[in-house]
Amino acid sequence: MVIPIIKDGELLAIMEFTSTVVGSFNGLKLKKMEFFTDMVLFSLSRFYFEKNYQIEAIIQREYTTIHDSVVWKFRNEAEKYFTASMGKKMYSLKQISFKNLTPLFGVSDIRSSSEKRFNLMLEDLNQQIEWLKDIFTLTNSDSEKFTLALDIFESELNHEIKADTEQRFQRLLREEIHPFLQGKLEVRTSKEIKAKIQDYFLQILAQTDLFYNHRKNLDDSITLVNRKLADMLDESQIKAQQIFPHYYERFKSDGVEHNLYIGSTIAPDLHYTSKVVHKLRYWQLKTICKMELDFQSFKKDLPIQLDIASLIFVYNEKIDIRFRMDEKRFDVDGAYNSYYEIIKKRLDKAHVKDSAERITSPGKITIVYFGMENQKEYLEYISKLQKKGVLQHDIEFLKVEDLQGITGLLALRVSLSSND
Repeated sequence: MVIPIIKDGELLAIMEFTSTVVGSFNGLKLKKMEFFTDMVLFSLSRFYFEKNYQIEAIIQREYTTIHDSVVWKFRNEAEKYFTASMGKKMYSLKQISFKNLTPLFGVSDIRSSSEKRFNLMLEDLNQQIEWLKDIFTLTNSDSEKFTLALDIFESELNHEIKADTEQRFQRLLREEIHPFLQGKLEVRTSKEIKAKIQDYFLQILAQTDLFYNHRKNLDDSITLVNRKLADMLDESQIKAQQIFPHYYERFKSDGVEHNLYIGSTIAPDLHYTSKVVHKLRYWQLKTICKMELDFQSFKKDLPIQLDIASLIFVYNEKIDIRFRMDEKRFDVDGAYNSYYEIIKKRLDKAHVKDSAERITSPGKITIVYFGMENQKEYLEYISKLQKKGVLQHDIEFLKVEDLQGITGLLALRVSLSSND
């Protein structure tokens, strides 16, 4: 016996009943069983409501940057739009922006990831060439031209690699070598050759036709590091929002960077003072130290050993942020405020002045700032963490090299204590 569960003309579910007794179902029993449909319908309706609510929450969390601290302004604007539309009036949605905010920026960058990726790419391609050579030594003379081409690519990879070497190698594989090997699988060929060819194809990445084993280990390691660092940052953010509501965003690439924007315009109903900024700056330093120490604990379990180097940039000038409708995200507003973004980008690979040494270093926290006032403030924070055994007593006072259009940057650098 089958009873459909329908609401508003849409099939939500089907109740099915079976019995071992032949002829036990009849019209009377069907009527009795239909009594349960209302209860099932209520449960299903609640399930679909909660499901849609959860989906909405996931979309809000994962795919948009409308953070809880600023959503009130979006709601206010949406309510004005809704009220106007109900009254048949025209209403243009206004820009969402927040002015006079103090920014905090921090990054935990995976050191030398590009260099590691390049070296592992060479290992993958060299391994692939060796596999192909082994296969071609087992085949007859019609593969000699491929062996010669592979020798040329092998020499190029290890001595004078060019910008298009990888692309030309891919083209050779797709257009000539792989069709040749597929042909060997389709004709009478020895079991040894077929097994070798089949093992070869199991190791290539379908999208690129290239071996990916070594680079996969690196990508898996970076993904694990990013996930753990981001999770720690997000968890700590819950406490930071209790200090004072602020806009928070983070990005994952080869490492995790985060931005905080603090000001009275984000929480106009709360009392805002400069002490809020000091508390959040101390929170940021503590959090980055914890992320670094936790990283030291789990890095030994990574498929590829990695190091991270952390940096905090202190900026005293107020900036404005505006929600960009085209990109569905907040961005700094105006040419004057873009100076802050320029500095952030150029600090990534900056060196100590008159030196080839990077300002960031694995196992150390680097704090970049402009004035002595900031230096005094952060020395107090560092002193607190030294007393707690988080940081060592080896503070370095550095000058940052002059960057394009940026001069006068200073830095503090201090080592983390071992968490063994």
